[in-house]
Amino acid sequence: KDSPRNVLVGGEDNIIDAESADNALVGGQFNYVGYGVHHSAIVGGLNNTLKAGGAGNLHYAFIGGGLDNTIEGWSGSVIGGGYKNEVSHVLATIGGGSRNDATAARSTISGGHNNKAGGRFSSIPGGRHNRANGED
Repeated sequence: KDSPRNVLVGGEDNIIDAESADNALVGGQFNYVGYGVHHSAIVGGLNNTLKAGGAGNLHYAFIGGGLDNTIEGWSGSVIGGGYKNEVSHVLATIGGGSRNDATAARSTISGGHNNKAGGRFSSIPGGRHNRANGED
């Protein structure tokens, strides 16, 4: 499904919601750009999702590929790829890996497995089962 000011190129069974604008979805399969998402992109992969969630609109988000990755509800966030990574706060980044969660503003997880960046401005360079919590 394609909607105004959105670009959907190649792939199979990809969807861009009609109430989103200025997005690109390139290749892959079962990828979804949801309601209220603007100026964002998914490039390849399988079953990746950009959605506005409870925070209102989602702007300037990017998923580079991978499988089952999700950015929900916050703007300026990035997932480079990997498997089942989730970003749920503003300007947060996950480079790759698997089952990583960036749940705080401006947090970063470079990669690894099952890491959680839950403190503002926190960073996890990699590894597994690491937690970065707390305030500034």
